[in-house]
Amino acid sequence: YDMQSVEVLKGPQGTLFGRNTTGGAMLLTPARPTGETGYSLSAGSSFFEGRSGYTGVGVLNLPVSDDLWLRAGVSLINRDGYLTNVASRTDTAGYQMSPSVGMTNFKPLNDDQSTSWRLSALWRPAEAVESYFLYQGSHLNANGIGYSINALNPQGYTALVFNGVTLPSAQEAYED
Repeated sequence: YDMQSVEVLKGPQGTLFGRNTTGGAMLLTPARPTGETGYSLSAGSSFFEGRSGYTGVGVLNLPVSDDLWLRAGVSLINRDGYLTNVASRTDTAGYQMSPSVGMTNFKPLNDDQSTSWRLSALWRPAEAVESYFLYQGSHLNANGIGYSINALNPQGYTALVFNGVTLPSAQEAYED
């Protein structure tokens, strides 16, 4: 969001960007503050299979004085997951899963809740002197990836967890 330019440099770029850029490089340049007051807002929503989500981007450009300009931007994404978690923490305590699907407490999996922000300041005390400051960050909160069980051994470790505890047999646990 709020980009001034995107450059794609193909081929090895080791001389300019270090030895680990053998396949090329992408240069993402955020928009710099300008001497004009302005703003932009965009919003969107999505609905799919009973789930919903929204996105939003806001940018504000503000000249504080003749030689100090500020620019702020924020991006929000919130999307419900499309898989329902039916396992509780106690049901999955005996299994080593990555990520642990029981840690989400029946919340939808594969969801996104992210916020990112950018604040920049441009100070020009003289025509030949310029100082540019950029601060940015982000926060991502998601409940993880959804997995499904596709095979159980009713005579193995599954029998110890399910038999007599939550279900009559491990075979019934798989059939549910």
